[in-house]
Amino acid sequence: MKFRVFIFLFFLMNVNLVFAFPEMVTHGYGNCISCHASPTGGGLLTPYGRALSKELLSAKSSEKTKNEEQFLKGWFTPPAKLELGGDIRFMQMFMDSKYETSGRAILMQADLEAQLTLDPRTRILATAGRLETNSTPNKITDTFISRRHWVNLLIGPDDNKEKYQVRVGRFFPAYGLNIAEHNTVTRRGLGFDQNQETYNAELSYIGTDWNFYGTVVAGRPDKKELDRESGGAIQISKVIESRSKVGVNFYSGNGVNHSSADRRTLTGLYAIYSIAPKFYTTVEFDRSYSPKKSYGYFEYGKIGYEYFQGLHLFLSGEYEKPSALKFDKKIEALSLGVQYFPWVHWELNGIARREKNTFVSIESSNILLLILHCYL
Repeated sequence: MKFRVFIFLFFLMNVNLVFAFPEMVTHGYGNCISCHASPTGGGLLTPYGRALSKELLSAKSSEKTKNEEQFLKGWFTPPAKLELGGDIRFMQMFMDSKYETSGRAILMQADLEAQLTLDPRTRILATAGRLETNSTPNKITDTFISRRHWVNLLIGPDDNKEKYQVRVGRFFPAYGLNIAEHNTVTRRGLGFDQNQETYNAELSYIGTDWNFYGTVVAGRPDKKELDRESGGAIQISKVIESRSKVGVNFYSGNGVNHSSADRRTLTGLYAIYSIAPKFYTTVEFDRSYSPKKSYGYFEYGKIGYEYFQGLHLFLSGEYEKPSALKFDKKIEALSLGVQYFPWVHWELNGIARREKNTFVSIESSNILLLILHCYL
């Protein structure tokens, strides 16, 4: 409760809002589509996004390598209508609690991503990579997966084709902060964790001041055993003074059986904003409701400081209580971390985390995460 009150007061006292990925906050890039192929951000970078990653994010840029921001550092140049990218994420985790001390190395992601422009108004995107389906100390089982694939139609006027878009395929519906840390409570706890993408149809309006996303969620009709919801989502956000954005969300979903007991609704508020030229913060508040679990609450807050270009220090807090009927089941976590971009498209994270997860144990755990991310 103290964390929730702190974040709420902090949000009210700081009205200089900026929406972007935290690393871009002080540079005033508000719309995700400025840098990403996806209308809602994340994944494949556009040529402009690649250039910004070199100029504004990385701590060091080699004078000898002129094309280091390009795919494979410019060693291979794809055809003009084809854009390529990829993500490799590796994590080493250490955990210490009253009952257990353990460690584990995880290859979280190894994906290639491509977008083909068929004509000025039609784009096709798909990813291809590996999924770790089973892991033991002596055995790792992998399988192929395409996490995201879609057709995107630009239906805006000739002078601004990207203003209106229609996207059909597999992706996450627009909801909340589309941050890379998919294991946070506002992503994992709400059903937007990695590999939980669904088949959707999305209509988006991307204006100068207002953004709107309306999504029809079809779930996973190809794999009904995954029990993915179907329903719909709406996200509306407002840009303020060119460097500010806040947004509201609504989501409604039905289980595979489509019974009233399986229905779930989510409502939420999110913002990413700067406190000062080098300080920024992100917040998200969500409330869930279902007949089975009554009301639930999911909250995330992060305060960061750009010590110098490429090096960020941050403090984050998370709170998850998915059911008011289960008073002893919740997650509370406080993390202190360092995020470093040593070279173009390389990212290192070190995170020390204190977590109390009563779904697992009433005792708190100390967790250390070391994460390496390379974008091709």
